[in-house]
Amino acid sequence: MDKDIAKSKVTCSILVTVFLLFFFFSAINTWSNNKPSIPTLIEKLKDGKEKYPVRWRATDALGDIGPEAKDAVPALIQALKDQDYSLRKRAADALGDIGPAAKDAVPALIEALKDKNEDLRWSAANALGQIGPTAKDAVPVLIETLKDQNDYLCWSAANALGKIGPAAIPSLIEALKEEDDSVLWSVESAANVLGQIGPAGISALTEKLKEEDDYYRSKAAIALGKMGPAAKEAVPALVHALKDKNDYLRWSVSNALVQIGPAAIPSLIEALNDKDYLVRWSAANVLGQIGPAGIPSLIEALKDRNSNVRFGVARALGDMGPAAKDAVPALIEALKDKNDN
Repeated sequence: MDKDIAKSKVTCSILVTVFLLFFFFSAINTWSNNKPSIPTLIEKLKDGKEKYPVRWRATDALGDIGPEAKDAVPALIQALKDQDYSLRKRAADALGDIGPAAKDAVPALIEALKDKNEDLRWSAANALGQIGPTAKDAVPVLIETLKDQNDYLCWSAANALGKIGPAAIPSLIEALKEEDDSVLWSVESAANVLGQIGPAGISALTEKLKEEDDYYRSKAAIALGKMGPAAKEAVPALVHALKDKNDYLRWSVSNALVQIGPAAIPSLIEALNDKDYLVRWSAANVLGQIGPAGIPSLIEALKDRNSNVRFGVARALGDMGPAAKDAVPALIEALKDKNDN
């Protein structure tokens, strides 16, 4: 008897589960077959008599459809001017989801970037980035947005500039000149974006190392350093800049070479033979910070004719600690040097 009851319960549970699954998949199928068409969604969005929640859902649905909803771009552009903040923001998000096909919305999104509401400005910046290179007219206002006190908004603007690509390079390089300490985030963002753009950004910064203005050249070096190993093609120009007599520039270049890392070692080893002792001293200092790969060359440099260079080399080896153990015999020999340093 008990066994029959148990079997009945199991059978009943299975039937209920099957029924629920059937109902669930039928509901999904019905919803899929009855999704509002793009024209219907556009009409719902444009209808000023509709309640805002309806227009919000229509806007979100158009964004979910993505590039196929490109016919909705004019209506979404119009929605960017609506008095309702939520609709404006959703319209910006939807235009971003549509992507490059929403290029006609660039002027309206540029205006949205000037809105008082930070959330809307974030959505506008994000949308411009998703539209990509054809949003190049937005570069000036995006550069200005890098100076905003809202870090998240700055990040959004920087990300957008990176996606717009090479067209943003001249303005980004100009942004590196910023001297206002309160907006130095914009300088760092500009440097990072140039790295994100890739070889075109690195080449432009490498050219700027040849400028006459030392401060400007220092900014270019700092920017290259922030790119790390990706900026390895700039190493020869950076090593050449070690010849400069400006202390700040040499410091900026040295730091950049350290950040680029092992890719800079061959050029730095070559620089240990430069006729300018400042270049040799700087090269030794950088090699010491990069790591043990340069130790054999530094050991040889302990014989440099200039005592300042020998001192710099000894200190660089010391900074490496136990990793420089192979230099111990040469360092012991250096103890016999006439120079007390």
